[in-house]
Amino acid sequence: QVEARSKDCDGDGVSDRCTTPCRPGDRVMAQVGPTLFEAKIISTHLGGSLVIEFAPTASRKASSSVNCPLQAVCSAFRMCLKPGASCVEQEGKHSRDYLGNLQLLLDCPSGTQACSTVQQVVDGRYLRKEGKVCKA
Repeated sequence: QVEARSKDCDGDGVSDRCTTPCRPGDRVMAQVGPTLFEAKIISTHLGGSLVIEFAPTASRKASSSVNCPLQAVCSAFRMCLKPGASCVEQEGKHSRDYLGNLQLLLDCPSGTQACSTVQQVVDGRYLRKEGKVCKA
C-alpha cells in the first residue's frame, strides 16, 4: 500500500513521471473549478500557461453562435458575447413544469450571442493529457 501511494501522481504536478509535454494541437482534458471538459491547445507561453480552445456545452442548443477570441475574455462560465465588448454570464429564467417543480433555463441576454468556441488562458496544472499534468 505504501509503495503504491508513493507512485501515485494525485496532486503531483511537478515530477517527470507525473507530467507530460503539451504542444499546440494536442487534445487535453481541462478542469476549471468543478467543471471538466475537452479542449485543444492553441499555444504555449512562459510560466506554464497555455491558450486552450473549447466548445461550451451550454452553447450547443443556441440558435445562433459565434467564435469567441481570446481578447473577448470568455470562459466556461461567461460565454455570451456582446459585439464590441467582452463576454458576460448567461441569465437564468425560472418556470414551473407540469408537476409544479421549479425549472431553471440559462440563456444569453438579449443583444449577445452564444460562443460556439471559446479561447481561454489556463495554467498547465489544470490540463491533463493521457492522465498526466501538462507541462508547456
